[in-house]
Amino acid sequence: MSERFINKILIVDDEQTVRDLMQAYLARRGYDVTTAVDGIFGLERFEKDKPDLVFTDIVMPRMNGLEMLAKIRDQHPLVFVVVMTGFSDENTAIKSAQLGVVDYLVKPFAPQRVDGILDRMERLAWLRRESKGVIIEDLPMSLDRVDMVLENDLLAANRMVERIMRLMGIRDDDFKLGLLEILVNAIEHGNLEIGYERKSGLPDIHQYMEFVKTRSSQADFAARRVRVSIRRTGDRVECDVVDEGPGFDWRATLENASGIDELLHHGRGLLLAQVMFDSLKFNDRGNHVFMSKTLCAPPAGA
Repeated sequence: MSERFINKILIVDDEQTVRDLMQAYLARRGYDVTTAVDGIFGLERFEKDKPDLVFTDIVMPRMNGLEMLAKIRDQHPLVFVVVMTGFSDENTAIKSAQLGVVDYLVKPFAPQRVDGILDRMERLAWLRRESKGVIIEDLPMSLDRVDMVLENDLLAANRMVERIMRLMGIRDDDFKLGLLEILVNAIEHGNLEIGYERKSGLPDIHQYMEFVKTRSSQADFAARRVRVSIRRTGDRVECDVVDEGPGFDWRATLENASGIDELLHHGRGLLLAQVMFDSLKFNDRGNHVFMSKTLCAPPAGA
């Protein structure tokens, strides 16, 4: 069995059937699973067990899932959270994304969808762990423009975002998350042309990262780069991200999605980045993203 980065999972839902089915399914996959019936009990279980991943319903008595998530985020901003709901509602998805939800499940959901989310969480946890300990020089700068070129390296993308924020004096978590989503998308789907189906076929994180490394060295993809330009004027930031892939029909991705559930799984990064930035536009080809955002003030005491 390969190394696992997600071990403890908390399920918060007022429907006992959902809790029991999810707990049994995840336990069979080897996870340490606990459950709670609403947001108040969910907070108590979270503080006691410190899970790596939380699956939570939205509509619950006493305290709903978004209220619980906001309280969790205040103290534990890095925990992975997946929202489960019976309502395929875009407003709920947007509110969830603004609170840092990393994925979204519309009930009833198939086991394959749960598997896909778990695989994604493992990749994110691996990326976070591998990026720890990277030395980013503590430069007392607040530059008004940064231009960088990125190879097809997912770890380098994470380090680039950290470096940009340090150089430009940016302390906005929405900016960080949105920019990283766009860079990962530019590498995986842009330069390397890795489709959703191909990505889902490599659930093991080590297999997937080896696949990305091998594909990056192939003649058709090796020379491709991602170009990033960030400009800051006061608390206003503008970004350009350009990959050298064939592009994609971003309009069709949005228009042809049968519902928010499908969009969040086949165009999740696109939706999340739209929420994180005030404005996001593509060129006609679909390989150049223009983004802008008014930066949020860091939390008190941060």
